[in-house]
Amino acid sequence: MACAAVVFVPVPVLMCPAPVAQRFARFTTRPFRRPPPRGPWALGDLTSMANSIQTIEGYYPGSIAYTNNNPGNLVYAGQAGATRGANGFAVFDTYADGYQALQNQLTLDASRGLTISQEMAKWAPAGQGSNDPTAYANQVAANEGVSPDTPLSAVFASTPGQAVPVELASGTLAPADLSSLLPDLSQIDPAWLAAGAVGLALLAYSVVS
Repeated sequence: MACAAVVFVPVPVLMCPAPVAQRFARFTTRPFRRPPPRGPWALGDLTSMANSIQTIEGYYPGSIAYTNNNPGNLVYAGQAGATRGANGFAVFDTYADGYQALQNQLTLDASRGLTISQEMAKWAPAGQGSNDPTAYANQVAANEGVSPDTPLSAVFASTPGQAVPVELASGTLAPADLSSLLPDLSQIDPAWLAAGAVGLALLAYSVVS
């Protein structure tokens, strides 16, 4: 049975079969809740990984990372807005420059096909001070809700338009595909749509006249 728009002038009302109406109402009336940073239906992103690295590297007032405006403790490699500092670390003019360099490095290594484990082995090589690249990778991966063997490109990938989080009756979040509603709405009889348009026109006329 197709949806039908029944007009009680001056207000048109959309009438649909009960199952369709219930699905539509459930989708549109559930309050949106911002999803948690990680979940089984979504990977992390570039910003969250950069923030994890900044925390692990010890960016706080008085630290080397803080003094150098270098939240990723990047070694100097000609980054924009940077100069070579003590022990070869990059010193940035501003925190924004240092944070951008951190994200640029992650993006570059993602394009090279590196996994989280490979990236952290490069970021904090074993044998340099107290570096533990395995523990580093495990912590970053846990923060992103993925395995350490996950490629960076997969963590940073996004799939806009496929699903949006909605709150279910249980209070949990799950993806809901908007396209599942379209086949039902597309079955509306054109005649009823025309009647609805007439009703709207009459309503507009009554308001302006």
